[in-house]
Order: sequence, then structure tokens, then C-alpha cells
Amino acid sequence: MDHNLKIWKIDTEEVQTAIEASATYYETTRRVRSFKTLHIHFADFTTRSIHRNYVDSVKWFGDTFLSKSCENSVIWWKPGNLNESGLNLTSNNATQINTLIVDDCELWFVRMDLDVSQRYLAVGNSVGKIFVFDLESETPNIKPSIMSHVKATKPVRQIAFSRNGDILMASCDDGKIWRWDKRE
Repeated sequence: MDHNLKIWKIDTEEVQTAIEASATYYETTRRVRSFKTLHIHFADFTTRSIHRNYVDSVKWFGDTFLSKSCENSVIWWKPGNLNESGLNLTSNNATQINTLIVDDCELWFVRMDLDVSQRYLAVGNSVGKIFVFDLESETPNIKPSIMSHVKATKPVRQIAFSRNGDILMASCDDGKIWRWDKRE
């Protein structure tokens, strides 16, 4: 809720040892007790410069990120400078690459999803519409396809693509679940 975006490295020996211990704990102890938790108090990268409100959804996108707040948009950004290759967690700044506009999306807790190929990003809004962005589009300001139905009028809280990306599911505040099938 403090609009921080944080990144932790998990490829350290300490973290990998803790992950392995957590995966094998039950098999070796046969007890229903929790394993020792590893506490890492400081992230390897932190920024507050991308959003000005609560952050409620973040997705990896190659060496960049897509994050959503309650600001009618999804921000495409990366740690460090745009011209740097790879992931620079030692930088003190973050670079915004693009802003994807999502009208009527000022609600907290509206999740987004990427398909497995990381080509399509989908996010719902507060009036039942679903915005699907083609992230391989060549236009600098990516225009979404908007999916809607006359009976879909409540906030879309969760979006999920099927494993092959052919089906998109959306759950809404009124308890309805909407299914959208991809067409050629």
C-alpha cells in the first residue's frame, strides 16, 4: 500500500538452501510443524517512482516488469536505464517504458495476467470490461482490444489465461465467471 515495488534475488546460496529445506522438510521430519523461515529484511532493488498509489499486481516481462495500481493504467518499466541490457538491481532509479491505459480501473485489487507466450496482457476494470493488450504491437501507444458483454457490468477482480492462451477467464464482484475463447 506504500506504492513500493521491490525485487529480491533468490539465486543466493542462503535462499536456495532455505528453498531446498522447505521442499524436503515434511519428508524428513514427518511432523506437522513449520520449517525455519528465512528472513531477508532488505530488498535488492526498491523504487517508489513508478506508481503513486497502491500496487496490486506485478508480472515479469523478460528483463522488465508490468505493474498495476489504482491509476487507470498498467506501467511497463525496468530497473535502471532503458539502454542497459539485462536486469540492473544496483541502480537507484527505474525507467518507465510505456503506459497502457485501462479506463475505469481505479479500484484496489484488480489482478492482471499474461499468457504463457507473454504476448498478451489482460486486465479487467470496474464496469465489467476486459482490456487485452498485444505486447508485440509495433505502435508506441499500444491500443487494447476491449471485450465486453451487456450483462457484464461489475468489477473484474481476477483474470487468467489457459495454459495454451486460447481461453481467458474472468471473475467478477457479482459472482459471475466469464469465459472468452480466442478466435483466429
